[in-house]
Amino acid sequence: MNEIYEQVKQFGNEIGWLSNIVGVGVLAVVAVVFNFGKKIWKKQRLKKRLKASKLIGTNDDGSFRIGNISDSFVVVEGNGVETFAKVATRETPSSITLPPEALEELERITRELENQEDAHFKLYNGDIYSFTNFRISRTETDESGCIDLEFKHSKYYEFLAIDRLARDPAFRLKYFEESIRTRKPKYCLGFGIALTIITADDKLVVPRRSENVSVWKNKYTISANEALSRMLDRNEKGQPDVYFAAQRAAKEELGVDIPVDAIHFYALGFETVSMQWALLGTVKTDLISQDIDDSFRTTAKDKFEHAELRFIDFTPEAVVRFIHENAENMVPGCKAQFLLSLFNHGADIGHVRELARG
Repeated sequence: MNEIYEQVKQFGNEIGWLSNIVGVGVLAVVAVVFNFGKKIWKKQRLKKRLKASKLIGTNDDGSFRIGNISDSFVVVEGNGVETFAKVATRETPSSITLPPEALEELERITRELENQEDAHFKLYNGDIYSFTNFRISRTETDESGCIDLEFKHSKYYEFLAIDRLARDPAFRLKYFEESIRTRKPKYCLGFGIALTIITADDKLVVPRRSENVSVWKNKYTISANEALSRMLDRNEKGQPDVYFAAQRAAKEELGVDIPVDAIHFYALGFETVSMQWALLGTVKTDLISQDIDDSFRTTAKDKFEHAELRFIDFTPEAVVRFIHENAENMVPGCKAQFLLSLFNHGADIGHVRELARG
């Protein structure tokens, strides 16, 4: 009897072991099917939104336009809808050769700024990057967009020299005609990290620049905007880090800390006034608008750059209305980035276009 009992017990254990194997197998199959279905759903959803993004038009010079809203900013890669899955950077430790006109302007700027009397607002000749090239690729898993950025060395006064000269039609025709046509960077001596910040109570942070800045005085601008720094924005491998720069921009200009995983970059382009390039992104914070306003007033290191902060409802209706009311008083790229950020957060592009026609 004991022998029979042991045989039955052993058979039961074997059945249990087999059932566990079968159960694990079934779960594995379900997981694979679920993940596959999820990827298909994401791709279909993305394709639908990318199709809708064709509603975003351009002006004759390739600059941004949607409805009746235009901006002197050329979106070279990205459309707001899709976030870059990866942003990689590479530095070549050398400088580009400036044209003779820029060298002369650089000498004038150096004499002018080195003799500034007010040390508090002195503009220092900091180490920054010149942006030289980029490449776009896709991930193997879900074909998400990736971007590789290449840099050389530059100085802030060099950036100011090109910024001034680029507004001269003769200089633009001589040095930037091909760059505009091919959409490739040339004499980009200050690469910008431009970040829209959305509060926990769904407000878009809109600063107005002060009288103390060197360019675009008293204009409404993007929430946080910083030039990539060779001294401050390096990762553990010693390469430029756009995420560090985005965090630093928010901390220095607004006094707020933002986590890296909340930063989403979605477009690369250049504004056609000074021919400078920027990487556009957005972040949704866990701070309400009052928190950010308090931090700006009490802890922002560079609060002198802004005269005030405004908080606009982050809805298509409110953002488009703000743009219509202040179109002539905004820095280049500001209008484009505000609208692209709406798209990145799921706003219907067709609806925004209809509002922009108003």
